[in-house]
Amino acid sequence: MVKVTKPLIGITLDWEKEGSFSTRPHYALRTHYFDAVERAGGLPVGIPYNEDLREDYLNLVDGILIPGGTMAKPMEWYEEGTGKLPYPEMPRCDSDIWFTEQCIARNIPFLGICEGMQVLAGVLGCKLTADVQKSFNTDLKHHNSPQTEERVHDVTIIDRTLLASILRTDKLKTNTLHREGVREISDHAIVCAKAEDGVIEAIEAHPEMGHPFALGIEWHPEYFAEEGEPDFNILTAFVRACHG
Repeated sequence: MVKVTKPLIGITLDWEKEGSFSTRPHYALRTHYFDAVERAGGLPVGIPYNEDLREDYLNLVDGILIPGGTMAKPMEWYEEGTGKLPYPEMPRCDSDIWFTEQCIARNIPFLGICEGMQVLAGVLGCKLTADVQKSFNTDLKHHNSPQTEERVHDVTIIDRTLLASILRTDKLKTNTLHREGVREISDHAIVCAKAEDGVIEAIEAHPEMGHPFALGIEWHPEYFAEEGEPDFNILTAFVRACHG
């Protein structure tokens, strides 16, 4: 048997109730998450929701990446006064929460992108908003699908954070595609990037927790995962952390 030398990165999968070929549920995820991890030096593997196999998968991988998506999280994670959530309940939620909790508890490298950042925030005790535009009273459009393919607004990178050490810059222009977001930060997390309107664009586990790499990014760095792109440094830093 050939020994695997690249760090094995588990990517949790998105879910669809049914597809065009069959009415049975589908696992579904854009290929560029896998491409970005591979390009960064990792060996990506998709993780299904089978509860009986979660521990086996976690013991197998060197790190977990939770990608974007649209799912309802636990209502208690949201700010007071939140009514109906914009996204449906789905089995992915319990699985993503479990893997995130275990990564935090066991110091396993973790990267959350968009939905993945929101799950990290909830696990760390932050409060979410179901409507970034309304909650932050902003005219900056954070939820607009064409904007995933281009950089549309600046984010300020907070000094002396893990993200700042990765990007080595205090400002970055990003893409954006998120209706929900982080509204209130907890004692277990710190903000490491904000948009110009104050919307929280990145968080990480509080340094006092001693976690080697627990980072959440609200934008989509995987769209720009090419050599020379600052966003690529996020992926390569994550894969290096998974290498131990």
